Amino acid sequence: MRVLRFSQPQLLTAISLIAGLALSACAGPEKKITDSTWQVTNVYTTADYPSEIADEVAGAVTMTFGGTTVQGFTGCAPFNAIVSFNNDSHNTRPEQAQRLSISDIKFRDTDPQQCQGKVQFFHEAIVEMLTYGKFTISHPQPDIMLLTSTKEPENKLDSPAIKLINTH
Repeated sequence: MRVLRFSQPQLLTAISLIAGLALSACAGPEKKITDSTWQVTNVYTTADYPSEIADEVAGAVTMTFGGTTVQGFTGCAPFNAIVSFNNDSHNTRPEQAQRLSISDIKFRDTDPQQCQGKVQFFHEAIVEMLTYGKFTISHPQPDIMLLTSTKEPENKLDSPAIKLINTH
């Protein structure tokens, strides 16, 4: 039987390599933003209003991102739009993007009988934010937050925002 002998630098290099491979194997997959359905769980408008989606539409308010499109449901109306993912005004992969822009958004007509009260409040807040269309993306695991890029003096929040969780 032959015994292998390593110098101390060789042994440290081998241990570092094995540790690096083990850590990379344990790392979770990169969060996939596109080709996934995201459920809207919270809509932050001002500090004076609750943020959780109303029970009447919980689970139904969604956004599904493609590479260049987004479609979804506000609780009252389906919508679709063009989307771009970027960093410092350069287009990038969605998973690496720090910013998101929405344009050419189209909402279908709402049914006034179905869109009332809390449901209408969240619908209007989502429509306003999506129509503004400029967001910073925050990636708290396992969610994403879309923070609007505007700060209005009367708004007590830093940025109105939409919180989403991946439902596959």
